[in-house]
Amino acid sequence: MLLADQGKRLLQLNALHGLHSAVINEAWISTTLPPSFQWIPALTTGWNQSAHTNAPRAGLWWNTETDAAEGGATLNGAIDERGVPAASTRRAIAQLEKFQRRFPNDPHRVLVAYIKGMAFATRWTGRPGYDRQLDEWLALYKVVSRMMVNTELPDHQLDWVDALSNWEQVACNGEQSRTNLIEQQGLPADVLSQFLPWWTGSQLPCSTLDSYEVALPPAYASLWKNEPVAQE
Repeated sequence: MLLADQGKRLLQLNALHGLHSAVINEAWISTTLPPSFQWIPALTTGWNQSAHTNAPRAGLWWNTETDAAEGGATLNGAIDERGVPAASTRRAIAQLEKFQRRFPNDPHRVLVAYIKGMAFATRWTGRPGYDRQLDEWLALYKVVSRMMVNTELPDHQLDWVDALSNWEQVACNGEQSRTNLIEQQGLPADVLSQFLPWWTGSQLPCSTLDSYEVALPPAYASLWKNEPVAQE
């Protein structure tokens, strides 16, 4: 799967990792967690900061609602800070460290606890066949974490820095309405979900918008500002 179509999926994961690697690397400096745990998002969310599932998980690191709330993240129906990559990373590290204290010197069980929960990890035998879906996930995780480290892949971090430098910060001229942004200003709903994954409500006060320093690609920034896009 990773190497099909000339390694297309592996290259995609590597490129998206470049977007978040600076945040993750900085956070990992102060932890004793295994370096391989940095690749958990490659399998859980595909490095997608706006990821949501039918289960109560969201964000780059697939954080649970309970963990986010216990960690002090804003989670109030209007704002969900699991959609902020740095906040999601901090909560993931705190959760993994908690599991590491519970299961010292047993990184596989720590990983299982993060994916399946503490109760499951406690009774997990560690033998193949206990949970076939988990067996497959763990096998793929080992492959991905090794390939991301041992395969010679381009570093896209500077490419992302260059791309993001062309984005435009959007200011607030009054409380923003999701409905108006979509229906009146033409911003697609999926664009709002992708670029503002932490905004989950219908209204966005100026104070909140300003605190998150939102920047968008020029075409979307023009729609946000309700400005005509320049014709080339």
